[in-house]
Amino acid sequence: WQYIPSMQWGMVIKVDSSEAFSSLRHTQENIIIFTLMGLMFAYLLAYYLALRITRPLEELTEASAAFTAGDRNARIARRRSSKNELDLLATAFNSMADQIQLSERSLIKDRERLAVAVEQSQDSIVITDPDGWIIDVNKAYCDIMGYSHDEVVGRNPRVVRSGRHDKAFYQDMWR
Repeated sequence: WQYIPSMQWGMVIKVDSSEAFSSLRHTQENIIIFTLMGLMFAYLLAYYLALRITRPLEELTEASAAFTAGDRNARIARRRSSKNELDLLATAFNSMADQIQLSERSLIKDRERLAVAVEQSQDSIVITDPDGWIIDVNKAYCDIMGYSHDEVVGRNPRVVRSGRHDKAFYQDMWR
């Protein structure tokens, strides 16, 4: 209802509700569409960022597992020259693996030199485990004691007890 004073008329205007609210409905549809597009964009961005983090972590985990399992050539390939934390971690892992590999090579060489020195020694040498069981002897030991290598390995050093020494002598020897 609307009154028009100059004409002294009253006027009733009827507008269909769908027509009256069409602009509001259009605005509501636009808000829903833009909200869904925003959520889709946020999901894709989160997925992309998660992959950028999880892929390098998976590579580090796989390389660590392979290295631990004995693959001393396991390394993490760097795809770019950025300096983010994951790339720095990959570089540190690769450097650590290189150092361990060098140390192991050095230990193998040292062990080989020691084995040659022990075998060539004129002194009797017995190597035992922490519990006192013989794990190796050199040739001089076999010559001096009169036992073969196979006769003493895996046995306790008491096998060669002569009876000439008292208990204190052996306790002193095993210190």
